Amino acid sequence: MDKIRVLIIAEYADRSETAMFVALHNSGLDINVILNSNSRYIHWLKEAKVPYQTVNFSSKWDKKGRKIIRQNLEDQDTQILHLLHRRAIFNGLAASRGLGVKNIIYRGVVGGVSFFNPLDWISILSPRVEKIICVADEIRRSLIKLNFLHKKISSNKLVTIYKGHKLEWYKDLPINAEKISIPKESFIFACVANVRPRKGIPVFIEAASMLPNDGSVHFLLIGEGMEKPNIRNYVLKSPQKDNFHILGFREDVSIFLAASHCSVLPCLRGEGLPRSIIESMAYEATPIVTRVGGNPELVKHNFSGLVVEPGNSRELGEAMLSLYRDQDRCKKLSMNAKDTIEKNFSLEDTVKKIIALYYNII
Repeated sequence: MDKIRVLIIAEYADRSETAMFVALHNSGLDINVILNSNSRYIHWLKEAKVPYQTVNFSSKWDKKGRKIIRQNLEDQDTQILHLLHRRAIFNGLAASRGLGVKNIIYRGVVGGVSFFNPLDWISILSPRVEKIICVADEIRRSLIKLNFLHKKISSNKLVTIYKGHKLEWYKDLPINAEKISIPKESFIFACVANVRPRKGIPVFIEAASMLPNDGSVHFLLIGEGMEKPNIRNYVLKSPQKDNFHILGFREDVSIFLAASHCSVLPCLRGEGLPRSIIESMAYEATPIVTRVGGNPELVKHNFSGLVVEPGNSRELGEAMLSLYRDQDRCKKLSMNAKDTIEKNFSLEDTVKKIIALYYNII
């Protein structure tokens, strides 16, 4: 049987995505990849001899990028075009027009799709999209619910496939907390997120006020935008201001997660499966998340972490306090969290489902 010929287009392919490309190639499929030259794990493709080309899309309307995509599709007689990320989706769908290619796109967040948005009609709502891979089941459900004048996305188009991980990726040693002015025996809560209104960072800062203010508890703010004046102002108004550590964007997030007892993501809406929480679980930092998007699929309440209502700083604070007071329980939840990643979010399972999807649509 001839190999299925697939062109995968990404932007900044993350670790899970790059590992998936390699695994698909190793499975015997005829895989070609286009991705941004600054993708952090691009060397994995070179080492595994996965055919790839770099294109740094300048926008959703990149004429040069579209020309390169179309040339690849024609030269390789591609059967499936698998598109990840926004610019890849717009440029890939435009480039494949008229070629009879089966288009698969990725969806990683809840919401943000409307029948009234013309841009959605040339991306996620395009009739030329064969399948939409949803990274969480809540995303799939939210798309099924879209309805205007009997217009819907067919449920047959939608499939949930989690991103896959390997625990061996998460072996970095914890930072010595004293290097960031945290006493050795302190209990550490980390909040890792790039600051957006929907991330709910002020809720976390407010919730921290419910914990002891005697220096036994410390709070890390990690991510792009954490140094912004509005975030600093929230911290300065907190009774815990001396116990907050604003670290901002870091390439070495893992060493802080490995040193943390808990990881908190107080999102208000729109989450898929947050990578920061997946990595926290792999490092045995007990997750506390809000009941939005795919969070409850990732974290089972009172088994692998705690799930609270979004925007409720009191409930969040009580959850944080409960784990600080019962650290044996916190440890048990953290171990279950790590097992969850190994059993339910494995790279092998993801690759099997992707391959089955490819064969299903050919």
